[in-house]
Amino acid sequence: MGYSIIDIVDKAIEILSKRISAYEKIEEENQNKPYAKIISKVVIKEAYENLKYYKDAKKEICGLKLEEIDFKTYDRISFLVNQFNQRIYSLEFTNAKDYFRNILDFQRDVRTLFIDIQGRLVKDEDDVHKVTYEILKNMINYKTEEIRKLEDVLKSKW
Repeated sequence: MGYSIIDIVDKAIEILSKRISAYEKIEEENQNKPYAKIISKVVIKEAYENLKYYKDAKKEICGLKLEEIDFKTYDRISFLVNQFNQRIYSLEFTNAKDYFRNILDFQRDVRTLFIDIQGRLVKDEDDVHKVTYEILKNMINYKTEEIRKLEDVLKSKW
């Protein structure tokens, strides 16, 4: 059996799960910094909602006829995701604004990764009408909305 959008959604779940663990660690290690604890709680809650979104999307698409992703393309996508996972995102911060910027930068990078993956799946004009493209478009739109919310908070508070 070949690869499909389900495998890509699984990769997104993996990225998010690792990030949730990092935020939980920050919350645990910064008990003496109320801002870090509060921001972490909010971000963790949002991350779990995002995780639910991905898992629900996966359930929905399991019943659909999905396009197969050729091995060469999936291999490149897998390589991109692995590179992304190996990046070191500084979780060091001295104040709430730095912490928020860190979160925002990470979200922007995830969206960029999704856009890159979507672009690699488009071989011809008809591909933009396929289920795989639509699922990724929805994931990108969801991530864009998260980024907008974070930017609004950053603008209004700092």
